[in-house]
Amino acid sequence: MLTFKGHEKFVVEILRKIPAEAKRLQRSRSRDQKGERRCWTKAVKEAFFAAKEKPKYKKIVDFYGTRPGCREWLLDAVWYVENKGGLVAVESELGYHVEGIKFDFSKLLSFKAPLKIMIVDTGRREPAKLLQAIEEYARSFRQHQPGEVYYLIDFHNSRHDVYREFSASVRDAI
Repeated sequence: MLTFKGHEKFVVEILRKIPAEAKRLQRSRSRDQKGERRCWTKAVKEAFFAAKEKPKYKKIVDFYGTRPGCREWLLDAVWYVENKGGLVAVESELGYHVEGIKFDFSKLLSFKAPLKIMIVDTGRREPAKLLQAIEEYARSFRQHQPGEVYYLIDFHNSRHDVYREFSASVRDAI
């Protein structure tokens, strides 16, 4: 079974990269609401692609995602270790529609990987309601694998909140 050692440090690094990449992309695009969401989605994919290029990951990880030159997969980004399986699975839903977020989260739940990351933007509109909906959805899922670690990253209003495993009893804000 694959494990992702040092996932806490990895997530902290990604937290820095995504907003910086989104700002870079937004400077070159229109500032309408849809354009901003597209920039953030592209920033998520670019940040994970760039992280995969680090020497410590480059030899063991292939990248799948909706990015030029990459093969498309079920999720926004996947790190894949040849003959072993998924290492990191990433899905993002940056519009605040609980049903849309749950739909994208269901894809993440269904994929086997030790590290699963869901990225959202609540705009601080009832984040507790979203967390509760995601937690209930995750609890009803019956195919969790031992060793899976889940993060929910909420980028909102030039800030971020990170929740690990979504359960109020085990939630760790970073």
